[in-house]
Amino acid sequence: MADAASSTPEPIYFHSEKDPLGELSNFFPLKTPLTYQGKTYTTSEHLYQARKYLYPGASKICVEFADEIRRASTPYKAKILANRRVIGSYEWQKELVRVAKRYSESGAQPMPDWEEEKVSVMKEVLESKFSRDARCREVLLSTRGRGLVERSATDGFWGNGKNGEGSNWLGKLLVELRERIIFTESIPFLCREKSVLFCDEELKDEEPKKKKTFSHGSTHRIESRKSKKKSKFGDS
Repeated sequence: MADAASSTPEPIYFHSEKDPLGELSNFFPLKTPLTYQGKTYTTSEHLYQARKYLYPGASKICVEFADEIRRASTPYKAKILANRRVIGSYEWQKELVRVAKRYSESGAQPMPDWEEEKVSVMKEVLESKFSRDARCREVLLSTRGRGLVERSATDGFWGNGKNGEGSNWLGKLLVELRERIIFTESIPFLCREKSVLFCDEELKDEEPKKKKTFSHGSTHRIESRKSKKKSKFGDS
């Protein structure tokens, strides 16, 4: 009898926006920019990082800093600004940290419960990205039946970490989103196979469960709280 583990497909690893499947990276430049609160974002990383400072009750300086992040020329620069620190010696990196420090000194602070909310925020950002950009959605669906792992030696929260044992939250959220898209796209087929009335009634029964499953779930918050230690995995 063949080993059951041998029948499990190997996961797909992704990392850089320039690699094959680069569309899965948050650094991938989008043909269709994302829109949030009336402003456009060229990558999902830009939007995710800006969301740290866009929250109910955020001060004017927070909103201004979020726009500074939004306008960063690259997603990496947006990340440096939002995290307000960088390990690097290039002058442009140091200048970005100085800019972030000026905003901080003026009162710009990230969402108070960011560590508990960041998985839910990333989930919303990914939903926006893959619903709007057809190319990215097509690439995501091409990974059907396989696990997804962000290969990152420096990020053990969103990626698999230095030893490959990180939480891989980005990969998990992408798989969850992919399966939801596949299910949603199968609905017209199901309706053709059954009577429209029966299908409509079935969807009415399923919708509350769907909303409960994919809203800002407590599971995400609890697990992200467990992975909260910055000293081990760095900023995200």
